[in-house]
Amino acid sequence: MRNAGAKIVIRRGLLAATAGMTALCGLTSTGHADSIPPLLLGAWTSYPADCPKIFARRGGAIVFRPPVDKFAQAVIIEPTQIHAPASICRVQTVTRKGDAYAISGECQDSISYTPATLRIKIQSPGTMVYSPSPDAALDTTFAKCSL
Repeated sequence: MRNAGAKIVIRRGLLAATAGMTALCGLTSTGHADSIPPLLLGAWTSYPADCPKIFARRGGAIVFRPPVDKFAQAVIIEPTQIHAPASICRVQTVTRKGDAYAISGECQDSISYTPATLRIKIQSPGTMVYSPSPDAALDTTFAKCSL
């Protein structure tokens, strides 16, 4: 009997360790990332005439044209990611309030990962005000590129 109790403790320990590792590896479903609305998907820049200089199509996807200008006022918006010239943000939540969206996620640049909340306000189907933070001082008007 004493042996059976030891087996139960070991099995519970293995079960707990397995569950912990699964959660660490991201294999459990603790929720899903929201998707960005289709109206916002595509390449955007503050200077529409620069679209061909900043963006290119590669294998059907829109990419930044090399060499990438790390200071370009431009983004590529995908359903679950936003690419800026020097960073990429993975979308976790999308909250809509009227014609504005707050997009929370984790952004990665060459140095670190940082939580961020991006703001987007639709002005017209091809124009938006984009801010990489909740601070309105960083608002930039972007036009959608047709590539």
